[in-house]
Amino acid sequence: MTLQSFHNQEEKVFKIREKFNWLTEKIKHIPFLDLPIQFDFESVQKEAAKILKWAPNFIEPTYWDPESIQNHANKNQGRALIEYVPDSFFMHDTDHRLLKSMRSTNSYYNQFRSKEQYHSDGRIQFFKTELATELPQTTQLLYKISDYPMRCRIMKIQANCHVGWHTHHTDHLTNDFYDFAVAQLPLDCEETCLYSVRSNNSAYPQVYSRPARKGDLFVFNSYHQHNVVNTSNHDRIALFANYSFDYEPFLEFLAPYVRDYDGPLINC
Repeated sequence: MTLQSFHNQEEKVFKIREKFNWLTEKIKHIPFLDLPIQFDFESVQKEAAKILKWAPNFIEPTYWDPESIQNHANKNQGRALIEYVPDSFFMHDTDHRLLKSMRSTNSYYNQFRSKEQYHSDGRIQFFKTELATELPQTTQLLYKISDYPMRCRIMKIQANCHVGWHTHHTDHLTNDFYDFAVAQLPLDCEETCLYSVRSNNSAYPQVYSRPARKGDLFVFNSYHQHNVVNTSNHDRIALFANYSFDYEPFLEFLAPYVRDYDGPLINC
């Protein structure tokens, strides 16, 4: 990627953000946004049931101590469909903004990619894993939402376990832009499994929750802190997919759902 193409991409992104500022600002306040699109849920569900081996999901080592990281990884597992590398067992939560420096120093990345890290228009390149080819209906759904899916996984939270409060937006004070959307599709779960989002008001946070209902495709608010609590005796299996707020076709897909949303709003 040349310096000129990088600057061209920056200019393009600025224009997209300006055009869709109304959308990215409104969706910051929406706890859960339903995506009522047509797809074959039963086929997607059956494909996920074929997964017999799971990989532990390791979060960034800067956040927790090693014991807590290992405990989280053992209880929250998954397999990748779309990733930075074409390996479905690569389950490391690495911020895409750190990808360039990691690829230059990490031999695991380098064995897959040595030069081409970006599309010609400057977008970070993601790859279908071997699992994506084995789950064609699931992969088709991911690309129906947008032809540029980012990190996409099928995730499993063990029975009577949870994912603690966290946000995917790392710096609300110096960077207020909402980078990417996170879509969820519960595939196998009990409705006692809850998704929750809470406002950034640390003194009196508002909490918004919804049960994990099979077949409900929605975007949950990852700008604010959120968690998933599985109090049932049944593992929760769900499709998890990231999409860029810098990619215009995805924003155009999302626009009517955001515009028509008239549910509760988070008071930041």
